[in-house]
Amino acid sequence: IAKMKEVNPSVAVLRAHGRYYASDVECVRHLAQQVAGQMASAPRCNSSFEQGMDWLRLVLVESFQHASAAVIVLDRFEHFCSRARQTLLYNLFDIAQDLGVCLSIIGMSEKLDVMGMLEKRIKSRFSMRHLHAFRPANMEELIKVMMIKVRLPADAEFKAPFVKEFHQHVESALRLRSTQWHEHLEAGQPPLWFLWKCLPIKALLHDLATAGQARASGPGLTPAPAAKRARMGAAISPTDGVKNRLLLESLAEADLIVLLALFRLQDRNISPTLARALYEVQMLHESGGFVSGFVQDRYCAAFDRLDQMKLIRIAGPGSGDTAKRYLPCGNMVSCMATFVQDLERTIPTLSWSPLRTLPQPVQNWAARQRH
Repeated sequence: IAKMKEVNPSVAVLRAHGRYYASDVECVRHLAQQVAGQMASAPRCNSSFEQGMDWLRLVLVESFQHASAAVIVLDRFEHFCSRARQTLLYNLFDIAQDLGVCLSIIGMSEKLDVMGMLEKRIKSRFSMRHLHAFRPANMEELIKVMMIKVRLPADAEFKAPFVKEFHQHVESALRLRSTQWHEHLEAGQPPLWFLWKCLPIKALLHDLATAGQARASGPGLTPAPAAKRARMGAAISPTDGVKNRLLLESLAEADLIVLLALFRLQDRNISPTLARALYEVQMLHESGGFVSGFVQDRYCAAFDRLDQMKLIRIAGPGSGDTAKRYLPCGNMVSCMATFVQDLERTIPTLSWSPLRTLPQPVQNWAARQRH
């Protein structure tokens, strides 16, 4: 999608996340507001589904007058495939045929049998093209993915020998970090997490050069063979503290901000929910000095990741159509208060804190809570 927008900036992209809508009308409102903003004419939450779809059709027809193509991305597609939600899918596919623009609908799911949940009337409305993507299972697969991301562009104005040597050095630097990344890879971290650890590239190459100098200084510093390192790794079991630190180190910026929002609510004795946490984060973006735009889907996805990692607790079992954003939840990171208190000090007392890596406006927002 990013490459398509580079070629054709007029492409309109809409996104919806299946877990976070109390009703189909709420999902329709979210889709329409992405192309029309906060409209006064938007139907109320208790409006009928037919009124919501008619309004969405009008909004899309008007908004796509200057768009050559449009894409609707439905994340957690399995939640749209429940029996109660398939009418929404049917109407979206119907709109796709009537709008007069090239409209593609992409469903993303972690369930391999999701297409079997669709009714026949839905399957007949679109061409089912399946793409299965899997995370790297070993270091060789990870390095192949990473090299695609860090490779110099084909139109780079460098001589061929330099490009070849640069790629060789980068690959060697990635392999140098393989022992550090082994536990993270087994924990299921996505390639994007490893890519973030490689930036800037000059630091990655500097580590390679430093390691080369260390090996050249004497045979005593030569790394152990791979088989021996594997045996040593199998014999050493990391403590709970090490595991917790590895888990917290793996969190993205959005993950930490959601944890801080939940902590702020708990610290004020307010029952935390995803909806309230999203409002806290929105206020950070709008009046807290955090200049990047507030993207609700980004933080909803972060909330989902935290739930999978057991770093938050959601009350109630929840079902496919349950509004997850309104269920009580809580921050399960017991040391979050210690991290926040450390932010309040002029001179840090902790040797390491994940919050110290956040932008300064976010750190101020977290520390200001307790004053």
